[in-house]
Amino acid sequence: MRLRNYEERDRPHLEALFRKQGFAYELPDLAAADMIVRAVIVDEDDVPRQAILARRTVELYMLQDDDWSSPMFRFEGLRRLHIYVREVLARLGVADANVWLPPSREKSFGSRLQRSFGWRQNLWSCFTRKTKEQ
Repeated sequence: MRLRNYEERDRPHLEALFRKQGFAYELPDLAAADMIVRAVIVDEDDVPRQAILARRTVELYMLQDDDWSSPMFRFEGLRRLHIYVREVLARLGVADANVWLPPSREKSFGSRLQRSFGWRQNLWSCFTRKTKEQ
């Protein structure tokens, strides 16, 4: 077993591994600029047997004064922020953004994100780890 960086010749092997796992989504573009890490474990014949791909993404935090003006006024502010932040993140090469909602806001605000802004709720559980040892 040996660890090395992804090489273009690995593509068919990784595509086959991906299909074999049967995930219900598309394999990310291995050559995309936002794919910042492509680490591969190969066997004694230099055939990829495992890989981890990492692409640039962000976590969003929203701060809001719920007592300010009216709900429609606050919604207009959120709409403006949403457009601006999407444009900035796209220019920075960020592929996608994530937001974690507290249970008390998941139903109401989550449906607003989906209905008004095109967000989707992930079906998979999210796990988080710091990149630096503590």
